[in-house]
Amino acid sequence: MARRAMQLSPGTGKPEQIATVLEHEIRSGVLGFGDRLQSENELVQR
Repeated sequence: MARRAMQLSPGTGKPEQIATVLEHEIRSGVLGFGDRLQSENELVQR
């Protein structure tokens, strides 16, 4: 998978970072409607 292109501020908490990435992927169409969400570890590795 391609790395995410968006930059997050260093002080952002992990839950907020994950939510931001998921929101971005859903809105941009990377994560399609009805697709299974990945585990937190898989998301962090990207």
